[in-house]
Amino acid sequence: MDRNQRSIDIHRRIVDFIDSGRPFVVALILKAEGSTPRKAGVRAIIDETGKIWGTLGGGFVEAETQRHAVEAC
Repeated sequence: MDRNQRSIDIHRRIVDFIDSGRPFVVALILKAEGSTPRKAGVRAIIDETGKIWGTLGGGFVEAETQRHAVEAC
């Protein structure tokens, strides 16, 4: 799957969440320095249970983002 297809898929998922009325968070990497698994511009959607669509690269940053997203939902 190319980058454009992934972008379309995440936008469709956002529309699905809006249409369903379910709470969700869109997480976005704004800046990345050094050797990182993902770069700036990467997005993920996180629902009220912590399920994630996409990735922020895993590890501590993704886990903390999931935790905060659940609190925000």
